[in-house]
Amino acid sequence: MILNDASADELRILRGFQATHPDTFRVECVSRESIGRSASRGLRRASTPYVGILDVDDLRVDDSYERQLAMLDMHRDADFTYGDFVTVPFQGVREGHRVSTPEYDAVEFSRSCVASPTQVFRSGLVARIGGFDEQFMSGGDYEFQIRAALDCSFVRTAGLLLYYTKETDSSSASSSRLQPLERTAIELRYGLYDKTIALGGLAFVEEARAKYRLDRVLMEGEWHPIESFVPEYRALLASREPGLRLLDRRLVNWRRRCAMERRVDHVVPKSMRQSASLALRRIRARLR
Repeated sequence: MILNDASADELRILRGFQATHPDTFRVECVSRESIGRSASRGLRRASTPYVGILDVDDLRVDDSYERQLAMLDMHRDADFTYGDFVTVPFQGVREGHRVSTPEYDAVEFSRSCVASPTQVFRSGLVARIGGFDEQFMSGGDYEFQIRAALDCSFVRTAGLLLYYTKETDSSSASSSRLQPLERTAIELRYGLYDKTIALGGLAFVEEARAKYRLDRVLMEGEWHPIESFVPEYRALLASREPGLRLLDRRLVNWRRRCAMERRVDHVVPKSMRQSASLALRRIRARLR
């Protein structure tokens, strides 16, 4: 367990558990750091054949790990397993929206966030594709899943695996702005330009390009070229060049529209525009 800014009570409870299970449970205390940094730290410490990452505010079904490891044992050609989860509003609640995950599809899993937060994988995968990119505060698991999907096969584990807490102030809940910003950065990294357009990401493109190093992965405080983990990365982007040209055209039009709206805001007060809009709707209603 990677423990950020541990309290005295937390340490007492965990040290006691560690004393009871010295061969299977370890605790490392660190100063406050990002989820991605803690995940990378845990991946470096792991010495088992399989790895699973669990946020402290999520709740695993009792036999979920057992079923996922059994799936990987049965499917030697797969390195990664995932499955269904239920989103709940508070920790400990078991009623919520069930997310039914699809069967594995190589193309779709390299484009969409499907496996989170239930991902379990062979530890050897990390040596090939690297760990979590510590640039990302919210989307690290999504970015890691795409990198994995470009390298290996997945297999779905049947049945419910986890209760995923979506409480606003939970440690894993994303801020309303951070989530689309990081999603856009990941889409730009892997050439998923059509998704950026479809999901309304144009407003985040310039900030994502400026804030994140899209061609580098940050691990253990060091920068690594993404080609180290995705050898065909440049070929992948080249194959999606038409999508980039379309994105750039849409971005130009979006900037023009924003500039025009700002000019309208300056010339015509908002209250007057609202009144005119209301009058126009009434006229249209009478003409019907």
